[in-house]
Amino acid sequence: MSESASASASASTSTAQTTPVATPAEEVDPFDSYPVPWNPVYQPILDFYTSYVLIDTPAIAEPGNMFRLRTLWFPIVMTSPTIFYAALSLTGSILHARRHLPLDAPALLELRSRAISSINATLSNSEDCKTDQTVGAVLCVSILESFLGHPELFQIHMAGLAKMVRLRGGLDGLGLDGLLRKMIIWLDFNHASIYGTGLIFEESTEVQTRPSPYNTLTGSLLPQP
Repeated sequence: MSESASASASASTSTAQTTPVATPAEEVDPFDSYPVPWNPVYQPILDFYTSYVLIDTPAIAEPGNMFRLRTLWFPIVMTSPTIFYAALSLTGSILHARRHLPLDAPALLELRSRAISSINATLSNSEDCKTDQTVGAVLCVSILESFLGHPELFQIHMAGLAKMVRLRGGLDGLGLDGLLRKMIIWLDFNHASIYGTGLIFEESTEVQTRPSPYNTLTGSLLPQP
């Protein structure tokens, strides 16, 4: 090998040894696309969310419309800290449950605290309190409480959700081309069936003839009777 080739190879080796390689836990958000300051602990939760949770099922699918959770739901998750924290709080708990990890891990408690604080902050604004983002955030924390087996807290969140829905003129007034409506009534019906409670929305009786939207390839998000 010539001296010049040897020097070039040596330089390449040196560069490879000194140039840091980002791992998934070190990923950053170069385009500032997230609605919150980025934290590396969010990455595995977000990966699990997009890979295993955002899966359409017959209960929310529409003829000719594929991937509604990814094309309609996920974009609004990325527009507001309120719904982003709520969605990650729910997803993080599902991920930890699947991996038999503590549900009171600091990262999960922080996400849940941020979600609740952000929701409470929007309630003081007459417009923000009834947006699709806020409705979606309360839906997420309602699913979370049902998943964790906290029916009392579930009822509190759903009562607040019902007030928001009324401010929108009813379930049919919600956005996302009817997706939010379907998600809400399916949660309401499934929770009532599991815990033996009454329905929050009378429209939830529509669910009886269709499968649950909260059954994915990873299993039901709600506890089973």
